[in-house]
Amino acid sequence: MTVENPKKLGFGLMRLPRRVVGNDIKQMSQMVDLFMEAGCTYFDTAHVYLGSEEAARKALVERYPRESFTLATKLYAPTAPTRHAAQKQFATSLKRTGASYIDYYLLHSLMGNNVHPLYELQVLHEGLPAAHQYPRRVCCHEQPPARRCP
Repeated sequence: MTVENPKKLGFGLMRLPRRVVGNDIKQMSQMVDLFMEAGCTYFDTAHVYLGSEEAARKALVERYPRESFTLATKLYAPTAPTRHAAQKQFATSLKRTGASYIDYYLLHSLMGNNVHPLYELQVLHEGLPAAHQYPRRVCCHEQPPARRCP
């Protein structure tokens, strides 16, 4: 996606409006509409945010052209100790969001006991169709912060 003068505000999808059962997709859709109308296009979700990726699919992905927004999600490192687990988590996020690709894939909750060497993360792309061979950038956050995104 190429956006001239992109807004620097992102829409975090961790704590969404709720109904008795599940997320309030109607209210979330209204919030997404207002955000997009304001010229903001960056949406952030995660594999471990309960119902967030599915809600992103319903309120954003199914309602807007894919090239009109930027989507980030996260690999939750504590539950991806192997290459296979990391690949599965990535594939699950693609399916849940319904997005044809992920723009940014962030590494979430990296600590000394679960840090994956960045070169190993290339395995996330193996076996996926060419359209899914994104994200544009993989970023990590360690505790304490020792490395930052390039």
